[in-house]
Amino acid sequence: MVWGMETALSVLWDYFYTVFFNGYGILLVITAAVDVVERTVEKKTIVPIWVRIAIYAFVFILANVLAYKDLKEKYDQLARQPQKELEEIKELKEENAKLKDNREFQRLALKPNLASSFYYNENGAGFIVNSVGLGPAIIKSFVVKVDDVPQRDWREVLNSVGISEQKRIKFAILYPERQLPSGADVGLLWLDRSNDSNIILLIKNLPRIRIEICYCALYGDCWMHTDRTIEPTRVVSSCPSPKFIFKPPPIS
Repeated sequence: MVWGMETALSVLWDYFYTVFFNGYGILLVITAAVDVVERTVEKKTIVPIWVRIAIYAFVFILANVLAYKDLKEKYDQLARQPQKELEEIKELKEENAKLKDNREFQRLALKPNLASSFYYNENGAGFIVNSVGLGPAIIKSFVVKVDDVPQRDWREVLNSVGISEQKRIKFAILYPERQLPSGADVGLLWLDRSNDSNIILLIKNLPRIRIEICYCALYGDCWMHTDRTIEPTRVVSSCPSPKFIFKPPPIS
Protein backbone atom coordinates (compact mmCIF):
# COMPACT_ATOMS: atom_id res chain seq x y z
CA MET A 1 0.00 0.00 0.00
CA VAL A 2 1.43 3.42 -0.98
CA TRP A 3 0.73 6.30 1.38
CA GLY A 4 0.51 9.91 0.28
CA MET A 5 2.21 12.76 2.15
CA GLU A 6 -0.99 13.70 3.96
CA THR A 7 -1.53 10.13 5.20
CA ALA A 8 2.12 9.76 6.33
CA LEU A 9 2.00 13.02 8.31
CA SER A 10 -1.27 11.93 9.89
CA VAL A 11 0.28 8.63 11.01
CA LEU A 12 3.37 10.37 12.46
CA TRP A 13 1.19 12.83 14.33
CA ASP A 14 -0.92 10.01 15.77
CA TYR A 15 2.26 8.22 16.85
CA PHE A 16 3.78 11.15 18.74
CA TYR A 17 0.40 12.14 20.15
CA THR A 18 -0.20 8.62 21.49
CA VAL A 19 3.33 8.20 22.88
CA PHE A 20 3.32 11.60 24.60
CA PHE A 21 -0.11 11.52 26.17
CA ASN A 22 -0.11 7.82 27.07
CA GLY A 23 3.41 8.06 28.56
CA TYR A 24 2.74 11.37 30.25
CA GLY A 25 -0.48 10.11 31.77
CA ILE A 26 1.06 6.89 33.07
CA LEU A 27 4.06 8.81 34.39
CA LEU A 28 1.81 11.25 36.26
CA VAL A 29 -0.05 8.38 37.89
CA ILE A 30 3.15 6.60 39.00
CA THR A 31 4.77 9.85 40.21
CA ALA A 32 1.68 10.73 42.21
CA ALA A 33 1.65 7.26 43.74
CA VAL A 34 5.33 7.56 44.73
CA ASP A 35 4.71 11.00 46.27
CA VAL A 36 1.80 9.64 48.28
CA VAL A 37 3.92 6.79 49.61
CA GLU A 38 6.80 9.13 50.49
CA ARG A 39 4.51 11.59 52.30
CA THR A 40 2.85 8.74 54.14
CA VAL A 41 6.13 7.46 55.59
CA GLU A 42 7.31 11.10 56.08
CA LYS A 43 10.50 10.66 54.18
CA LYS A 44 11.81 12.72 51.34
CA THR A 45 12.95 9.83 49.21
CA ILE A 46 12.33 6.13 49.57
CA VAL A 47 12.62 5.21 45.89
CA PRO A 48 16.22 5.00 44.63
CA ILE A 49 17.13 6.90 41.43
CA TRP A 50 17.72 3.69 39.48
CA VAL A 51 14.19 2.58 40.31
CA ARG A 52 12.85 5.87 39.01
CA ILE A 53 14.89 5.46 35.81
CA ALA A 54 13.52 1.94 35.39
CA ILE A 55 9.99 3.26 35.92
CA TYR A 56 10.53 5.95 33.27
CA ALA A 57 11.91 3.38 30.84
CA PHE A 58 8.95 1.11 31.51
CA VAL A 59 6.55 3.98 30.96
CA PHE A 60 8.29 4.88 27.67
CA ILE A 61 8.15 1.28 26.44
CA LEU A 62 4.51 0.92 27.51
CA ALA A 63 3.62 4.17 25.72
CA ASN A 64 5.30 2.90 22.53
CA VAL A 65 3.48 -0.41 22.78
CA LEU A 66 0.15 1.40 23.10
CA ALA A 67 1.08 3.70 20.23
CA TYR A 68 2.06 0.72 18.06
CA LYS A 69 -1.25 -0.96 18.84
CA ASP A 70 -3.24 2.15 17.89
CA LEU A 71 -1.19 2.71 14.74
CA LYS A 72 -1.55 -0.93 13.70
CA GLU A 73 -5.33 -0.71 14.02
CA LYS A 74 -5.36 2.46 11.94
CA TYR A 75 -2.96 0.96 9.37
CA ASP A 76 -5.11 -2.15 9.05
CA GLN A 77 -8.15 0.04 8.56
CA LEU A 78 -6.38 2.07 5.87
CA ALA A 79 -5.14 -1.12 4.22
CA ARG A 80 -8.68 -2.52 4.10
CA GLN A 81 -10.12 0.59 2.43
CA PRO A 82 -8.80 -0.09 -1.12
CA GLN A 83 -9.92 -3.71 -0.89
CA LYS A 84 -13.36 -2.60 0.26
CA GLU A 85 -13.55 -0.10 -2.59
CA LEU A 86 -12.53 -2.79 -5.08
CA GLU A 87 -15.23 -5.08 -3.71
CA GLU A 88 -17.81 -2.30 -4.01
CA ILE A 89 -16.72 -1.61 -7.60
CA LYS A 90 -16.96 -5.31 -8.38
CA GLU A 91 -20.46 -5.46 -6.89
CA LEU A 92 -21.50 -2.44 -8.96
CA LYS A 93 -20.15 -4.06 -12.13
CA GLU A 94 -22.00 -7.27 -11.36
CA GLU A 95 -25.20 -5.32 -10.70
CA ASN A 96 -24.79 -3.39 -13.96
CA ALA A 97 -24.20 -6.65 -15.83
CA LYS A 98 -27.40 -8.09 -14.35
CA LEU A 99 -29.35 -4.97 -15.33
CA LYS A 100 -27.89 -5.11 -18.84
CA ASP A 101 -28.79 -8.79 -19.19
CA ASN A 102 -32.29 -8.08 -17.89
CA ARG A 103 -32.70 -5.18 -20.32
CA GLU A 104 -31.50 -7.36 -23.19
CA PHE A 105 -33.97 -10.05 -22.18
CA GLN A 106 -36.81 -7.52 -22.01
CA ARG A 107 -35.75 -6.06 -25.36
CA LEU A 108 -35.91 -9.48 -27.03
CA ALA A 109 -39.05 -10.50 -25.15
CA LEU A 110 -40.90 -7.41 -26.43
CA LYS A 111 -39.53 -7.37 -29.97
CA PRO A 112 -42.28 -6.43 -32.46
CA ASN A 113 -42.65 -7.71 -36.00
CA LEU A 114 -45.02 -6.56 -38.73
CA ALA A 115 -46.04 -8.61 -41.73
CA SER A 116 -48.21 -7.35 -44.56
CA SER A 117 -49.84 -9.20 -47.41
CA PHE A 118 -52.35 -8.91 -50.20
CA TYR A 119 -55.39 -10.96 -49.22
CA TYR A 120 -58.07 -12.30 -51.57
CA ASN A 121 -61.22 -14.36 -50.89
CA GLU A 122 -64.84 -14.69 -51.97
CA ASN A 123 -65.72 -11.41 -50.23
CA GLY A 124 -63.12 -9.20 -51.81
CA ALA A 125 -59.42 -8.33 -51.85
CA GLY A 126 -57.03 -5.90 -50.23
CA PHE A 127 -53.98 -5.26 -48.09
CA ILE A 128 -53.69 -6.47 -44.50
CA VAL A 129 -50.94 -5.88 -41.94
CA ASN A 130 -50.41 -8.29 -39.05
CA SER A 131 -48.53 -7.73 -35.80
CA VAL A 132 -46.83 -11.11 -35.39
CA GLY A 133 -44.08 -10.12 -32.91
CA LEU A 134 -43.88 -10.61 -29.16
CA GLY A 135 -44.36 -6.95 -28.28
CA PRO A 136 -46.28 -3.92 -29.55
CA ALA A 137 -45.13 -2.10 -32.67
CA ILE A 138 -45.06 1.71 -32.42
CA ILE A 139 -45.79 3.16 -35.83
CA LYS A 140 -43.47 6.00 -36.84
CA SER A 141 -44.27 6.40 -40.53
CA PHE A 142 -46.73 4.89 -43.02
CA VAL A 143 -46.15 5.50 -46.73
CA VAL A 144 -47.92 4.11 -49.79
CA LYS A 145 -46.20 4.57 -53.16
CA VAL A 146 -47.25 3.97 -56.73
CA ASP A 147 -44.32 3.73 -59.15
CA ASP A 148 -42.12 4.90 -56.21
CA VAL A 149 -44.13 8.12 -55.92
CA PRO A 150 -45.64 8.73 -52.43
CA GLN A 151 -49.42 9.05 -52.44
CA ARG A 152 -51.47 11.28 -50.12
CA ASP A 153 -54.39 8.90 -49.48
CA TRP A 154 -55.99 5.65 -50.63
CA ARG A 155 -58.17 7.43 -53.21
CA GLU A 156 -55.04 8.81 -54.85
CA VAL A 157 -53.55 5.31 -54.84
CA LEU A 158 -56.62 3.84 -56.56
CA ASN A 159 -56.78 6.66 -59.12
CA SER A 160 -53.12 6.06 -59.96
CA VAL A 161 -53.84 2.43 -60.88
CA GLY A 162 -56.98 3.26 -62.89
CA ILE A 163 -59.69 2.48 -60.31
CA SER A 164 -62.08 5.38 -60.58
CA GLU A 165 -65.18 3.67 -59.21
CA GLN A 166 -64.47 3.71 -55.47
CA LYS A 167 -67.73 2.78 -53.80
CA ARG A 168 -67.93 0.15 -51.04
CA ILE A 169 -64.24 0.42 -50.28
CA LYS A 170 -62.89 0.07 -46.76
CA PHE A 171 -59.57 1.50 -45.64
CA ALA A 172 -57.48 2.17 -42.54
CA ILE A 173 -54.63 4.53 -41.71
CA LEU A 174 -51.60 3.79 -39.52
CA TYR A 175 -50.95 7.15 -37.91
CA PRO A 176 -47.58 7.95 -36.30
CA GLU A 177 -47.25 6.82 -32.65
CA ARG A 178 -50.10 4.35 -32.99
CA GLN A 179 -49.33 1.08 -31.21
CA LEU A 180 -50.20 -2.23 -32.76
CA PRO A 181 -50.33 -4.86 -30.00
CA SER A 182 -49.08 -8.36 -30.59
CA GLY A 183 -51.67 -10.35 -32.54
CA ALA A 184 -53.43 -7.32 -34.03
CA ASP A 185 -54.66 -7.41 -37.65
CA VAL A 186 -55.42 -4.23 -39.58
CA GLY A 187 -57.14 -4.13 -42.96
CA LEU A 188 -55.39 -1.28 -44.74
CA LEU A 189 -57.49 -1.41 -47.92
CA TRP A 190 -60.39 -3.65 -48.82
CA LEU A 191 -62.34 -3.78 -52.12
CA ASP A 192 -65.75 -5.45 -52.07
CA ARG A 193 -66.62 -8.11 -54.66
CA SER A 194 -69.50 -5.95 -55.88
CA ASN A 195 -67.15 -4.69 -58.59
CA ASP A 196 -64.79 -7.42 -59.77
CA SER A 197 -63.22 -5.14 -62.36
CA ASN A 198 -61.73 -3.05 -59.56
CA ILE A 199 -60.22 -6.13 -57.96
CA ILE A 200 -58.81 -7.24 -61.31
CA LEU A 201 -57.24 -3.83 -61.84
CA LEU A 202 -55.79 -3.85 -58.32
CA ILE A 203 -54.26 -7.31 -58.78
CA LYS A 204 -52.87 -6.34 -62.18
CA ASN A 205 -51.18 -3.26 -60.72
CA LEU A 206 -49.87 -4.85 -57.53
CA PRO A 207 -46.20 -4.62 -58.66
CA ARG A 208 -46.60 -0.84 -58.92
CA ILE A 209 -47.89 -0.44 -55.35
CA ARG A 210 -45.45 -0.33 -52.48
CA ILE A 211 -46.32 -0.06 -48.77
CA GLU A 212 -43.59 1.07 -46.37
CA ILE A 213 -44.06 0.98 -42.60
CA CYS A 214 -41.38 2.12 -40.19
CA TYR A 215 -41.98 1.07 -36.61
CA CYS A 216 -40.11 0.89 -33.31
CA ALA A 217 -40.12 -1.23 -30.16
CA LEU A 218 -40.68 0.03 -26.63
CA TYR A 219 -36.91 -0.07 -26.08
CA GLY A 220 -36.14 2.13 -29.10
CA ASP A 221 -35.06 -0.40 -31.76
CA CYS A 222 -36.58 0.40 -35.16
CA TRP A 223 -37.32 -1.49 -38.38
CA MET A 224 -38.42 -0.61 -41.90
CA HIS A 225 -41.01 -2.98 -43.34
CA THR A 226 -42.09 -3.18 -46.95
CA ASP A 227 -44.65 -5.44 -48.54
CA ARG A 228 -42.12 -6.42 -51.20
CA THR A 229 -40.89 -9.95 -50.44
CA ILE A 230 -37.57 -9.25 -52.19
CA GLU A 231 -36.86 -6.54 -49.61
CA PRO A 232 -37.24 -8.07 -46.13
CA THR A 233 -37.76 -6.03 -42.98
CA ARG A 234 -34.48 -4.36 -42.04
CA VAL A 235 -33.12 -2.67 -38.94
CA VAL A 236 -32.75 1.12 -39.10
CA SER A 237 -31.14 3.56 -36.66
CA SER A 238 -34.24 5.77 -36.78
CA CYS A 239 -37.38 6.15 -38.84
CA PRO A 240 -37.30 8.82 -41.57
CA SER A 241 -39.91 11.56 -41.55
CA PRO A 242 -42.29 11.18 -44.51
CA LYS A 243 -42.80 14.03 -46.94
CA PHE A 244 -46.44 14.17 -45.82
CA ILE A 245 -48.70 12.10 -43.58
CA PHE A 246 -50.92 9.54 -45.33
CA LYS A 247 -54.47 10.61 -44.50
CA PRO A 248 -58.04 9.46 -45.13
CA PRO A 249 -59.38 10.51 -48.56
CA PRO A 250 -61.67 13.53 -48.64
CA ILE A 251 -65.40 12.85 -48.53
CA SER A 252 -66.95 13.58 -51.92
